[in-house]
Amino acid sequence: MICHTLTSKDMVARDRAREALILVNYDTRFLNVTFKSLHNNLERGYQVHVKIYTIHHLLDHLHQNGSFKIGMIDDSLKLLSEIIMSEEFGKVKDEKDTEDHKRNLFKEAKTRRG
Repeated sequence: MICHTLTSKDMVARDRAREALILVNYDTRFLNVTFKSLHNNLERGYQVHVKIYTIHHLLDHLHQNGSFKIGMIDDSLKLLSEIIMSEEFGKVKDEKDTEDHKRNLFKEAKTRRG
């Protein structure tokens, strides 16, 4: 249900869904299931950007509040690596480079500039 809400074009709904994921993953045993669910449900267009942003948001929250522990994402490393490689070198990267006009619609599609 939460992943379905992340497919919404309503930014407020997506933000609320991300906050719900943080609550669900308070017990970090469910991280692998969460990552798989995000990956399987957010597959096309802007949804891929939402998936990447959501994973980053979740991991960043765990790090910021001190919950992130060594080994907690070991079961998810292969999946996370595939997602990251796709963002940096695959179709997602190409979409970010060619769809500048859509970046203003979805904060998740914005690139970080160093």
